[in-house]
Amino acid sequence: MRLGKTSLNLRRSWPFLWPLLGLLLAFAGESWAESKVGHLGVGISNQLANDLPAFSLKLQRTPQYAFSLLANCSTSKDNGGAGLALKLNRTIFEEPQISFYGSVLVGHVSHKVNKRYQIRGVQIDSTLGAEFSFTGLSSIGFSFEIGLRAVKEDHVVVQTAGDILLAAYFYI
Repeated sequence: MRLGKTSLNLRRSWPFLWPLLGLLLAFAGESWAESKVGHLGVGISNQLANDLPAFSLKLQRTPQYAFSLLANCSTSKDNGGAGLALKLNRTIFEEPQISFYGSVLVGHVSHKVNKRYQIRGVQIDSTLGAEFSFTGLSSIGFSFEIGLRAVKEDHVVVQTAGDILLAAYFYI
């Protein structure tokens, strides 16, 4: 079996990555990041696999860990469904207005197919993401994530994931 050519050749791209990595390490300094411990984020996400917008709550419990709860539902006869998920974020690197993190999501999703059949399944995501805010406006944040998603309904489907979240943060 012969595989076709891929558009990304890692062997050719390595020489270009070394100078970029060198610049990143040369300009990395002390972090002046704002502490988000005790922040409660409320927002909208598209992370659940049933293609319905989800309400999201995120609580930053420690400097390294944050927990999120995502929920969505639709009572539409044509394409209704529901989802509920729990997510754990682990901060990897932090700067004043941006932080990078890894996350794991485990949830239950359901949706209608062909207006009749209710499909239920389990969703597991593993993603890397970044969350940023603007100087002087730290109570509104944006984040994006990329990674892999596995959904078990009739059979297991593994796919790439790319998600965007808009959230407003409150102190608790």
